[in-house]
Amino acid sequence: MSEQSLREALLFWLRAQGGEVREEGDNLTFTKVLAERRTFLARRKTTLYLHLEIHEQKKELLARLSLAEKGSGLPLESGVGGRLEIYKLGRKRTGKVTEDLRFLFERYRLSFDYTAFQREIENLAKEHSYATRWEILAR
Repeated sequence: MSEQSLREALLFWLRAQGGEVREEGDNLTFTKVLAERRTFLARRKTTLYLHLEIHEQKKELLARLSLAEKGSGLPLESGVGGRLEIYKLGRKRTGKVTEDLRFLFERYRLSFDYTAFQREIENLAKEHSYATRWEILAR
């Protein structure tokens, strides 16, 4: 039985998360739409972007993470509710991002747990004797 490499383990786990995975050499890029809201006035998507670089010599996994919202039409932030998220750029994100909006007759909910997502990646790296370094980027 051959031992699975870190790259293969990450590929397997990321594919199970339901997003899109692209391979570029030893680098992996993961994109997942966390939420999408559509009304007759607007369309918005909240997307998670993760770029993983595997450095074999250093035995290090560099993970760059960002969350972006893109769309068109009227902003829906005028609805009841709102997003709560606190983090610092350049450091590991922790906790959850949650959003609960009501706009006219539409309801939109988003909940994503950064801590659990990052912990799984760190555990895979640790199992393969790699250190993990996080960079949080603004999109």
